[in-house]
This record gives sequence, C-alpha cells and structure tokens, in this order.
Amino acid sequence: MANYDFIYNILKLQADDFYNPKNKISKELIENIIPFDYKNKVHDFPEIMQQDLQKLLEFIDLTEIFKAHHTFHIESQNNKELAQKRKNGLISVSNDEYTLRNKLYPYVYFILGNDLLIENDSDTKQFFESIILESFEHYFIDDKFSINQTDLFIIIKYCQTKKIKAFAEKLIDGNKFISICHLKPKDIVQLKQYLLKALNNICNSLGYKEINTNGPTFINIYFTNILTVLGFVRWNPQEFEQIIDTIIPVYKQRTQRTDIYENIKYFLYVSWKLYETSHPNILKFIDITLSKIIKKEWNRFDNLILDEKTLINIFTVSMNTGYKYNNSELLKDALEVIKKDQYKSQQYFVDKLLLDIKQIGSEEVNELIDKFVNENILNLSCKTPYDYISKLILIYYGGYPIPKDFIENLKHFIDKNIPNNSLDPDLLHSGIESKLPEMLKYIIKDKDLDSKIRKQFKSILKQFEENMRKI
Repeated sequence: MANYDFIYNILKLQADDFYNPKNKISKELIENIIPFDYKNKVHDFPEIMQQDLQKLLEFIDLTEIFKAHHTFHIESQNNKELAQKRKNGLISVSNDEYTLRNKLYPYVYFILGNDLLIENDSDTKQFFESIILESFEHYFIDDKFSINQTDLFIIIKYCQTKKIKAFAEKLIDGNKFISICHLKPKDIVQLKQYLLKALNNICNSLGYKEINTNGPTFINIYFTNILTVLGFVRWNPQEFEQIIDTIIPVYKQRTQRTDIYENIKYFLYVSWKLYETSHPNILKFIDITLSKIIKKEWNRFDNLILDEKTLINIFTVSMNTGYKYNNSELLKDALEVIKKDQYKSQQYFVDKLLLDIKQIGSEEVNELIDKFVNENILNLSCKTPYDYISKLILIYYGGYPIPKDFIENLKHFIDKNIPNNSLDPDLLHSGIESKLPEMLKYIIKDKDLDSKIRKQFKSILKQFEENMRKI
C-alpha cells in the first residue's frame, strides 16, 4: 500500500506540473485510481497491532530515517574527533568507535527486503550516502581503509558521483590507498566477483534502447558510480580485459551524454595511477570513434569528447605501455569519409583525433595519416587565424616539415592583425592570444630544431608579444 501511494504521489506531482514532459500521461494514469491512504489503514487493524504498525509507519514515512540520520551523524562526528586526537598524538579510546556501519546496514536490508520504494527518496539516499562517506573519512584519519560488499552496494546505488570522487582524491593522492588498504585475499576475491557481476548486470540493463532524458537515469548513475570504484581494484590482465569488453557495448550505444565517456576516462586514470594496469583492448574505443565517423553517426557529444580530450588516457596509457593502434582498414575508411567533408572539418579531425592516433599508430596507420595530412592540410595556404595555429600543431605534435613560406606568412599575419584587428571575431574565436605563443614556445624548446629556424620562431614570438602589449 505504501509503495502504491508513493507512486501515486509522484504521478500526482507530474500531473499537476504543466511543464513536466510526463504531464499528459500522468494525468491519464491517475484519472481512474485513488490512493490507498495507507496511514489511515492502520485503524482497520486490531488495536493490539496498531502500536507495532505505528512504528512501521514511522519507517515508511521517513521519520525513523531522519532520526537515525541525526543520531548517526553525531556519532560519526564524535568518532572523527577521537581519531583526530590520536592523529595529534593524544590518547582516545571508544569501545564502539568502529561499529557505525553495522548500525547502518539493517536500514539497507530492511528497505531492500521489503521492496520499499522509499529507497528512491532523496532523504533516504542522503542518509546512506552521508553516513557511509563519513565512516570512510573516520577510517582515513586513522590511516585505515575498510570496505565490504554492502559498502560497495551503498556507494554504487545511493551516492553522488562527485562526492565519491571528492573522497577518492584523498586515496589517490600519493597513492595513499595502497598503503592504508589491507584487505584479506579472500575478501578481495569476493569483492572482485561482486563488482564484475554488478558491472555485467548494469551494462546489460544499459543495453536497452537509449532514452534521451534531461537528467541521468538511475541505471546511468549506477554505471557512473561503479566505473568510479573499479579503478581502485588491482585487476589481473584477464579481468581488465573482461571489464573493457563489458563496457564497450555501452560505449557504442549511449551517445547522447558525455558522463559515461568521462567516467571511463576516470577508471583508466585511476587504474594506471595506482597500479599501472591496463589492457590493449582499450584501443577498441578508437575503433568505435572511427566507426561513428564512417557510419555518419557523429554528433555534438562526440565533438565535446574530442574537444575536452576525454580519450586522452587511452593515448597516454598506450604510449606508456607500447600498445600500437593497427586497424589500418578502419582508419582508411574513416579518412575517405573525412576527405569528403569541408576543409574546416578535415582540419578538426586532424587536430583533435588523428594526431593523437599517430602517437600510438603502427607504421601503416601513420603512413595513412601522413598521406592524408600532406595531401589535404599541410601545404594549403592559411586563410583564417586558426589555420596558423593548426600548422604549428602539425609541426610540433605531428613532426611535419614547415610548409614553404609559412614563416614569412606568419610574420605578415601578425604585423597585419596584431593589434589592429585584435577584436576581430575570428581572431577571438581562434584563441590566438594564448595558443599562438604557447605553440611557438613548444617549438622553440625542441632540441632537434634547426638553429636557424629556432631563431626565426624566436623573432616571431618576440614580435607577437610586443604587438600584444600595444592592445
């Protein structure tokens, strides 16, 4: 009855909100139904049972949750104070200092065991989130870290990702996690099995057709949170391969948000930072990116992924491990599609994707990229402010030769436009004020650069900085 009323109240709120996208269907659903009014149903039971049922009502209407939250929070603060005193060299002891989580777990078990929908209430989630994270903070002060399956369940299901990551940063800093986490081997095996099974279940649920919503769905949050946690486990190569291959189908399908990509990046980052663990299958993410270009499935979220360097950890880890990207046939097909695009689009993919692939490409892959750049990008004259920056990127990151007359043209461009056209929209949009001197400094520092050319670029940098001071 309580669940029924819980759902009814949600539908009623949506039906009363004209701007809610579910307004119409919610109105239709509640037209022919009425709430149970479960609180008053207690009076239908014998008087001898009503007192016990009243206690149950206090749980269902969150009164007990509020009480427990308040009590546990105070206890948690006291525990942290005791730990901090020890940290400062004082003596402080409490018999039940490390029992807080054991008091929290029955609330989780009761809600799950009775399928109570109050678990989806924000107050319930905040209760579980704050107490579990406060407990981790308490342990951390004492240079300890302890976790079990129930803790993982709470983290994945009830916590906000940003709050998990805020605490996680303390564990990552200086690889602190490795020095304070001393789980028993059998416990590690059980936690690994739990996480792999949970990841598989979550990814299977995400396998259904994507629903584009304004906010994240529950299952998206679970996926984001488990990726946040996964990097803290020392996986063997077979397990890491299994994780990547489980994630790949999700990466292919969930195309209308960037958070999934960002948290895959986070997982790869933490795994490498703590254990230098990875697997060559991470290169499959590049396959998916190229496939989207070929199939013309590219969208604005994919642009954000390239613009914000979300795939950077794949390239960084691959360079450190010696993984080579060798899918030349797929790259060839992608280049054929890109070649048919406008120059600006070609330039974009070179700067944001192809040069990164070249850093880890096989000989054949790099030959394909070089051929494309030389024929379509490198030797074309510069028509926009960003064209000059793009050429410098090719010279420095791609190792390409300096195009004929480029240095003279760059000098002329600076004399003509800086500071005279400094407010020109194209100049402002290109970010030339910061990017041009940045790239020039990178090139000047290159030890293999011809001394004569270095001198020319130094002169250009000086010229640019002097002109900028006139603005």
